[in-house]
Amino acid sequence: MGADRTSPVPTRSSPDVATPRDDDGLVVVDGDGVVRLVDHRARELLGEDFQLGAVAPALVLDADAVTLRRHRDGRATAVELRMHPTQVDGGDGWAIAVADVSDRGIDRDEVSEFVSAVCHEMRTPLTGIIGYADALREGWDDLDEERRANFLGVILREGARLTRLTSDLGALSRPGRGIDVHPESVNLDHAIAETLAVLREDARGVEVAGDTGLLVRVDGSHLQNVLTNLLVNARKYGLPPIVVDVERQEFQGVVRVRDHGEGVAESFVPRMWERFSRAREGERPPGVPGSGLGLAVVASLVAINGGHAWYEPNEPKGAAFCVAFPLALSGGSPPGGPPAEDPGRRD
Repeated sequence: MGADRTSPVPTRSSPDVATPRDDDGLVVVDGDGVVRLVDHRARELLGEDFQLGAVAPALVLDADAVTLRRHRDGRATAVELRMHPTQVDGGDGWAIAVADVSDRGIDRDEVSEFVSAVCHEMRTPLTGIIGYADALREGWDDLDEERRANFLGVILREGARLTRLTSDLGALSRPGRGIDVHPESVNLDHAIAETLAVLREDARGVEVAGDTGLLVRVDGSHLQNVLTNLLVNARKYGLPPIVVDVERQEFQGVVRVRDHGEGVAESFVPRMWERFSRAREGERPPGVPGSGLGLAVVASLVAINGGHAWYEPNEPKGAAFCVAFPLALSGGSPPGGPPAEDPGRRD
């Protein structure tokens, strides 16, 4: 049931309404989306004919956005809506601050960082799709039916992963919005083999060691994104040999991606999992491009799958990036079937 629409509603001075800036407008709606309060500034900025007791326009109910509003006199105003949970007569509701942001300059460095980050995260699946498609085109007559099906399977899986990845990046860019998680029982051997097959040149010489046959409870697409980011990170910033170690620890499966480079500067470790965080000059190899998003994606995807990620120095030198996921209770296989290629394993 919605709140009693004749009862008092929050005002600007109410403790449960986030305080707007002086020049902001304010709209308050109840749990049914019905307008309980709207001030003159909000009406002016949004140009909407708000009616108390009526359902708010869709524009307001899809808040946490910036929209361009055109007025009758031809002016255009960039309006930001910020939604905050509040209480309306003891029930759930929303206080929506409405601000004119037309005079805010565009942070071109921030835009550049975002574009670079998106390119970084999309490059690997696109490389897999293009590589296998080219192999099919050039060698179609020389490939038997099984290998054609195998290559097509990789293309389809990478296309699906790219779709999921764009959704995940969108969710990461808008805190508070969730990432879809579809946990299943995944064989770590198969997931690692599939990731190495897709990475192709970037995975050349990678060794796999440790426990075999471990099944973990995780979203298979998220696991492949995590493994891909860690392997690309090791190739970019570390030195060979690169080793993927798998270990069973009580009720979890642990994967360590180890390299034998210079390791991570101690000063960078506390912020290495943050979005757009990159080691400063002198803390990383010179001339290596990057967006600072890869490890943030790893940390987020691992966390929402009930796992955890951490860093530890490799011995005798280098870096080890580690992730752990809960062990599955029953058997399973990776999404997309058996691995595209069986990597060499060093026990």
